[in-house]
Amino acid sequence: MHNIKSVMVLLFVVFSVNVADAEPSSNMHYLMNEPVSMMDWGLLNIDRSLQADGRLSKYGNTITYYDWDKNRIIIDMAITGATSKEQAKEWCRDIVSQIRTFLGINERDGKPFFSRSYLYNYFSHEGFHKNTEPEGLDKELDIIAIIQVRILYKGNAESVKCEAPLLGTSIMFEEN
Repeated sequence: MHNIKSVMVLLFVVFSVNVADAEPSSNMHYLMNEPVSMMDWGLLNIDRSLQADGRLSKYGNTITYYDWDKNRIIIDMAITGATSKEQAKEWCRDIVSQIRTFLGINERDGKPFFSRSYLYNYFSHEGFHKNTEPEGLDKELDIIAIIQVRILYKGNAESVKCEAPLLGTSIMFEEN
């Protein structure tokens, strides 16, 4: 009998307690209602694909973003651990080469293996093509993409920065 009373009291407490209605805040509503653009989608997909590929895993992860002021897509990487300026430059060359190859650029002549690099694939819809897509989008993406790498050495006191367009074979170095 005592157990029945305990169970009844417990059931009464459970069912009589007002459950707090939790709703998303206005900030969370904003995030839920803000659409993802093809730019957002493409930048995220580049990073995910580069990280999943594994070629650059010994160096670290990339961060890809769009620079509004320069109208550039930047594939960026920052690395520590080089022991010398020469090693930092060697790592820069290797990273640029790996990213170019991953995105379908022939290292010998700096041109896409096909009519365009693979970059466009990250900024397009899957399974269908929209007629409203601007002509030349694929070519413009190739032109505005930049690979940027900063490598710290000497206990992170000095660095080498290299920057290279996706298309072409050039790499520019900056030391500080």
